[in-house]
Amino acid sequence: MISQPMQSPPPAGYPQAPMQQYQVPPQPQATYAGFWIRFIARFVDGLILGIPLTILLFIFIAISGAALNATTSDQNAQNTTAGIASGVFLLFYLIALVAIAGYQIYFWGTSGQTIAMRMFHLKVVDANTGAPIGIGRAVVRWLMSLVNSWACYVGWIWVAFDARKQGWHDKVANSVVLQTP
Repeated sequence: MISQPMQSPPPAGYPQAPMQQYQVPPQPQATYAGFWIRFIARFVDGLILGIPLTILLFIFIAISGAALNATTSDQNAQNTTAGIASGVFLLFYLIALVAIAGYQIYFWGTSGQTIAMRMFHLKVVDANTGAPIGIGRAVVRWLMSLVNSWACYVGWIWVAFDARKQGWHDKVANSVVLQTP
């Protein structure tokens, strides 16, 4: 077996081998999503949720209509049936509200993208770090989106004029919507 003598480290003052400089590829600049693309994505999300909810509503209406027509001419029976139909409609309204809120909050908080936002390459992220906003801030963002609507849509229109394309709901939740590649 042939052994090689151990090499000693270079003496002090010996020049170090030059390190190669590697260039980091340029990172794409964050592009804020504008008003119209966000509007269209929101409209498509409305269709994604609205079509099944409308079908469900028509089923509730058909059942209520059949129940109202099946009653006798007894006024008390008709009033009872109308009360039940009103309760069913209220239940539907609550189911729709929970479905819409749950859909938006879940997707904004976890992946930052609803189904329509994926289609249009949009993503909700933290305004400072670019990380997902989480469920808590997604709830705040959703609640503030209600305020946007109640305030004559000024909070939504604000997106068109803001430098970072933030609506009121984005500002309160400290989020931005980016257009991803």
